[in-house]
Amino acid sequence: MTDRVLFQTDDALSEANLGRVLDRSNARDYVERGFDAIANWGDSEVTVGAGVAFVHDSQTDRTVVVDADERTVSLADAGGDNRVHLVVDDSAQDAVRLDVRADSSDPAGPSLLLLEADAAAETLTDRNRLPRVQSREPTDAEDVARKAETDALDATKAGLPINTTDLSDDAVTAAKIAAAAVESGQIADGAVGVDELAAALGTSDSNPVPGTTHIESLDISQALSGPGVSETDVTDFDGSAGSDGQVLSTDGTNLAFQATGGASLSVSFNDVSDSRTDNTEYQNTTGFPLLVKTTVEFGQNPEEAAFFMGETTANLRVDTIRDEDPDNAYMHVGVGGVVPTGYYYKLESGADDYNIDWFEQELQIV
Repeated sequence: MTDRVLFQTDDALSEANLGRVLDRSNARDYVERGFDAIANWGDSEVTVGAGVAFVHDSQTDRTVVVDADERTVSLADAGGDNRVHLVVDDSAQDAVRLDVRADSSDPAGPSLLLLEADAAAETLTDRNRLPRVQSREPTDAEDVARKAETDALDATKAGLPINTTDLSDDAVTAAKIAAAAVESGQIADGAVGVDELAAALGTSDSNPVPGTTHIESLDISQALSGPGVSETDVTDFDGSAGSDGQVLSTDGTNLAFQATGGASLSVSFNDVSDSRTDNTEYQNTTGFPLLVKTTVEFGQNPEEAAFFMGETTANLRVDTIRDEDPDNAYMHVGVGGVVPTGYYYKLESGADDYNIDWFEQELQIV
């Protein structure tokens, strides 16, 4: 075969040369766009829309660009599998056709499989919609070399005399780190475990591995802060272990594990009806959230009862009951809410309302 380099001086811009330039094994025999298909299963036909494809010609080692119009073809097997090919007829200029086959054979001449039609299942499956782009994953040797380089760097940072050139064929393991430590005389030759590796790294409870903390050496006075706690108030923890259900707590002087105990919400309503009246504003000065519940008896006219609260004045309506039916006279309704500490609150009701019951309760965790 004669060597060719396209394009250079005096090379003809010919059909043959352009076809060779287009004939790339990873960018041929695929649909570039279009050729969408619709099936008419009742008439055993498939309509393939217009499209553009790159089709390889194995006889001339060229690739041609096919820009084809829409076509409708009959299925070769009205009850089975069909393969629809785009075929280029080299015997005529711009001659293109669709070839439908019921087997896996290919048409003569340059062709491209566009789709498969399963008449039994009534499904169409597109084929050759992407070029055969070739790519590869890193080899095992490349992965090992890259990991060895990274692990050796980590070992060097830890203070071990690792020779990176000797590790290019394998990943660094604990055994290799220990072997390097043995070679440097930091540990004796023999079985290597966690303790030996720790010794090789020069670590101990008093000199932990960088980035770790031992409770025995933790400065509690620097670790705790908050109301009533200072560096001079808190002594060092003695290191004793607690048990399940306990927490580490302080009284401002000492640290110790204590049982958490059970927490509960204390709720028992207090009747304050004698000291409360409707359409009057009150403030929650208890120091705790205040649960307020009122009961109002409506008169004979359409009535409304509403509970208001707010940070500076009780102007936010949070609960309302309204009755428009005068036949519901003497009906009892309840309104209320949880008032935050320092907020103002009030009950508004109509002139015909009476028999107001008022209950309040501080919400405390005990």
